[in-house]
Amino acid sequence: TENEQLGFISNYARTNFYEDVAELTERTSSDNFNTDFIGWLRPTSPNLAIKAKVELAQKYGLIPKDFQKYAGLMALKHKVFPGRFSIDNEMARRFLNESDAFLRDNPGSVYEDDIRLSRGYIFHRFAYFYGENAEQRHEEELEEYGHILNLPNKGHDYPYALLRLEEAHKHWGDFGKS
Repeated sequence: TENEQLGFISNYARTNFYEDVAELTERTSSDNFNTDFIGWLRPTSPNLAIKAKVELAQKYGLIPKDFQKYAGLMALKHKVFPGRFSIDNEMARRFLNESDAFLRDNPGSVYEDDIRLSRGYIFHRFAYFYGENAEQRHEEELEEYGHILNLPNKGHDYPYALLRLEEAHKHWGDFGKS
């Protein structure tokens, strides 16, 4: 679009410098993540101005320093679920490996709850739909949701983690924990 060619992520961002910064930073939060960032930050993307703004905002601490890595993980997550009820096992394993590295390299990331929720859902799918090491995958699923519940800041994924934790316990017939 014209906005992208000019280096803006919205019409509103074009109004003045402060709104440009506000729009950029707001849309990099995990609960307002703009999936357009996936395309804008690709190495082959022609949107050099947006990439430069993201790098500058990261440099000055306006957005988390791990944002570009998070955007890369979200791009990979979209490949994990190519259809509504399908999962690409190879991409799922890759996401689990790369997200594990991300969490290890970025402790306390503001994106941790979102990443762990996705990881828990992948373990859920492996356990219940594919029967792959079902008990182990179930435990890994519970562990991911448990991490979210114990984060110091309760983000927008907290209620989803509670819900999925309850569903996981019910699925295994452990109604006392649900």
